Amino acid sequence: MQALRTMWERPNWRVYLLLPILHFIAIEISFFCGKTAENEVIIWLPNAIFLTALLHFNGQRAWLFALLTFVSNVIGNLPTATLGEAALLSSVNLFEVSATFLLMRYARASARLAQIQDFIKFVVAGPLVSAFLSGILGALVIDYYHPESAFLTVMRVWWFDDGLGMLIFTPLLLHTLQGNKERIQWRYSDALILLFTLGLTILMFLNLQIDGDYVPLTPTLLIPPMLGLAVRFSVRLTALGVTLVSLAVSRMVAVGIKPFGEMSFHQSIIHTQEFILTFSIICMGAAILRQQLKNNEQELERKVLERTNDLSNSLQQLKQTQADLVQSEKLASLGSLVAGVAHELNTPIGNAVTCASVLSHRVDAMQEMLKTNEIRRSALDEFFSESKKITALIEKSVRRAVELIESFKQIAVDRTSENQRRFQVLKLVSDIAYIWRLNHKTNAWDLEIDIAPDIDCDGLPGALGQIVNNLIQNAAVHAFSEAPHDGRKGLLRISASTDQETISLQFQDNGKGMNAETCARIFDPFFTTRFGQGGSGLGLSICRNIAVGIFGGALTVTSEENVGTTFTLRFAKKWVSTTTTDAYRDLV
Repeated sequence: MQALRTMWERPNWRVYLLLPILHFIAIEISFFCGKTAENEVIIWLPNAIFLTALLHFNGQRAWLFALLTFVSNVIGNLPTATLGEAALLSSVNLFEVSATFLLMRYARASARLAQIQDFIKFVVAGPLVSAFLSGILGALVIDYYHPESAFLTVMRVWWFDDGLGMLIFTPLLLHTLQGNKERIQWRYSDALILLFTLGLTILMFLNLQIDGDYVPLTPTLLIPPMLGLAVRFSVRLTALGVTLVSLAVSRMVAVGIKPFGEMSFHQSIIHTQEFILTFSIICMGAAILRQQLKNNEQELERKVLERTNDLSNSLQQLKQTQADLVQSEKLASLGSLVAGVAHELNTPIGNAVTCASVLSHRVDAMQEMLKTNEIRRSALDEFFSESKKITALIEKSVRRAVELIESFKQIAVDRTSENQRRFQVLKLVSDIAYIWRLNHKTNAWDLEIDIAPDIDCDGLPGALGQIVNNLIQNAAVHAFSEAPHDGRKGLLRISASTDQETISLQFQDNGKGMNAETCARIFDPFFTTRFGQGGSGLGLSICRNIAVGIFGGALTVTSEENVGTTFTLRFAKKWVSTTTTDAYRDLV
């Protein structure tokens, strides 16, 4: 099998041996199926053998193919022509095939004949132009040796029999050599149509007679079923069917049957050739067009699949980038908290250290006075009084540090943990606001909290804290980037309302507000009005994702230019489960 494949990949001795044999067989088939009593041939197949070899091997060893087919052609014509006439007729055939090959190469037609435009170029180059020119030359040769023959009739018969031979046989040979296999999903209708077509073709080929008369079979009956097969089967099977039907019709006319009605013999031949020409072009064109559409569909599917994979990879990269940006934003926010708390801790801890140092010196001085028995009651009273003041100051500083550490500790734990717990909304918002004020003491706007202390919920405080922090930061960066237009001091008011099942948090500012276009896109990922100024465009998108995807709630916004903006966050009092906890972990 491998040797057989290699045989058709490049010319070799097997090809050189097989070519003249196939060429001679094609001559005999042409004579058997289409040679009339007047020594005329309806379909001439051998030229398709030579043309197929040239097209398949792209012109390699063309001179050797020409020599082999020339010899075969001469031998095939000798029974009906002299050696000189056979040589001239063979030369005309060589000219015909060579002209077809050169015209197809000039028109850049593919030898695969897989595109309808390539098939059209082939029909024009071979059956129309080259066969017409060789018909003129062949008629001149025959007129020279047989002056009694009608020049125009001979020319027309030659034109059509050579053109039809190339038209019906070349596509079959080319697609057979290409070895294109197509899986066919058989249907009952396909089998019925195939059996009907094959049966009718066999009847025409056998020239069935009843009571001494031929069964009247009209070839036009085969056009509908062959078209049905052409749009269902491959180009190779369609070409095989066209070839068999064409040879069967030629055989009918060659033996004297007149399937197209009572007319002269030459008119019958002409009508037969016209029928085969029309039949072949329609069926082959339909099969090639169907195959082209299928190939285009497969190519489109392949491109869509490639584009889908590219988009999927891009989406995955985008999600990874978004996750990295979110993580960076969280770490940057936490780092800002660390810096602010560390700065605030310097004062109370520094005071405590200073007081402890002073108290240590006072204790050392008192100890020396005790050793020398120089202590007085007034000194002892002064020592106790100052020690009490110093310890009170130490206690105050340490308590202040403890408060700062506790606030920061809870926020930091909430930011880095996905554990569910019950917490007070006021405590969480106050801690975030407290740390925010520490980091932004020079704000030109105020932060006001109006939340009842008895509002609590069971969920992920880190997720809610992230929304609160992002909305406060959004107000600082956008709402109060400019002072209110009426000269009032900026104010962000965080309030809460609740019913039996839900909590509603409102973040209302009197900042510069937004127009309708900006307000409509504010939750879009990577949308920001501060592009190139440090804005990532992810803050509000993350808030919306958490509110909808994790809380199962909603985050909405209303805004008016030069009036202010209000964000409203609604969520259930108990909204977190193991599933939503995992979702929050995946989200952030």
